[in-house]
Amino acid sequence: LREHAYKIVTKKPDAVFLSVIPPQGGLLAKFLREQGYKNEIFGGLQIANMAEYKASRGALTDAWVVAGEDRGADKY
Repeated sequence: LREHAYKIVTKKPDAVFLSVIPPQGGLLAKFLREQGYKNEIFGGLQIANMAEYKASRGALTDAWVVAGEDRGADKY
């Protein structure tokens, strides 16, 4: 995963969507942050799991969790 994180960081994306099997999302987020990635991180419900959060060592603190529920999005 470190090699994948490096490849992602070198492309300088505005955002990264984590679409991997737990606990890889937390680890990938951690490696991205360790390599200097500062932009947005998105993911599905799997990154809302406490085990994922712990694996990320805080790298998922400001991550966006994307789900099918959007009733709260009307005001935006």
